[in-house]
Amino acid sequence: MGEVSENAKQLRAMRVRGPQQLPGAWRSAHYSDEWYTPAEIPAAIGGFDLDPSAGPSNHAKVNIRQPECGLSAAWHGRVWLNPPYSNVHDWMEKLMAHGDGIALVNARPETQWFQRAASQAHAVLWLKGRINFQRPDGKATHTPVGSVLLAYGESATEALRNCGLKGVFMTVSGQG
Repeated sequence: MGEVSENAKQLRAMRVRGPQQLPGAWRSAHYSDEWYTPAEIPAAIGGFDLDPSAGPSNHAKVNIRQPECGLSAAWHGRVWLNPPYSNVHDWMEKLMAHGDGIALVNARPETQWFQRAASQAHAVLWLKGRINFQRPDGKATHTPVGSVLLAYGESATEALRNCGLKGVFMTVSGQG
């Protein structure tokens, strides 16, 4: 399976960022990079060394926040990743190359980026129900689609298998 095309990346970024919209064009409030992870999810999995795209909470020993760019930083240890969706492709590519971590992403199996990310994962936990993410205004809300956790590496797979979060756990055979 090949990489996600540059055209697909640009279309995704335009949809999420959207400042070039025509006046009066409809845009859902769901299109934003600011969907902060509820603390109970990474806490249930435990033991993260780095969160390269951290929101206001600390989910790892080292938490990189804007304006610093976690995508260009060196990654180490087990990574917790709730990637910005305006650039989800590149964040997932970096996690796959790093090979040790867990990503919380939209369950979008019909998309190129998800197909690639899931095919490279060691395990997947399809979470039951929808997650209530924290928004910048402090309110909690769920996404318009379900969420999934993708594990890369053996220790991340075991942590995901034993985390106790409700959902369907699957191992992925034949990564690649």
